[in-house]
Amino acid sequence: MTLHINRYEQEEKEKKIYEELEWLRIRKIWILIINYMRDSKSKPIPFKETDLIKLSFDKEDEELKPMTPEEVEKIFPKNLNINK
Repeated sequence: MTLHINRYEQEEKEKKIYEELEWLRIRKIWILIINYMRDSKSKPIPFKETDLIKLSFDKEDEELKPMTPEEVEKIFPKNLNINK
């Protein structure tokens, strides 16, 4: 019984991945069409793909912000000499 449950769960994960890949393909086509048809005077900034459909693997905008020097120093040791 456990094998059947595991197989079912694996199949559901694969279905979800396949569906999201299909939505990704559709989203790319839509965004090309929308940005081609948009009025650059009223909307100077082109649309992003995530404006239309957000998928599970899309990163949030806050994750893409640059790090501060203090955050970098926390990650890397201070004695790291980059100027060699």
